Amino acid sequence: YPIALFNWTIENPSDRPITLSILLSWQNMVGWFTNTLKSPDVKMRDDGSPVYEYQPRIRESAGNLNRLLKAGDRIGCVLDGSFETAAEGDGQWAIAAQAANAELFYHTRWNPAGDGSDLWQT
Repeated sequence: YPIALFNWTIENPSDRPITLSILLSWQNMVGWFTNTLKSPDVKMRDDGSPVYEYQPRIRESAGNLNRLLKAGDRIGCVLDGSFETAAEGDGQWAIAAQAANAELFYHTRWNPAGDGSDLWQT
């Protein structure tokens, strides 16, 4: 299970309120790493090691969906795919935060090929 944890600790050295912004964005890549070759032939190199034919579904996101989940001071966006039965490379991603005493802004959709202004406008 690949997992990444980003833990920020913020300290205000003054007695005045501050505004802090942290942005994390991720495109829904569920299913991108599935081999589209349904029955690839395994070929052998001269040294006897196997060579696997592999053609990923990079940038094929049709049918993927994102869901926002909230529970108390926790909020998360689950990046999911639409597949009848999960195959190799399928699964889910999630971006989540615990934000006590904070104001959160989120987008469950944005244009990853754009200039990012739809995210920065908030």
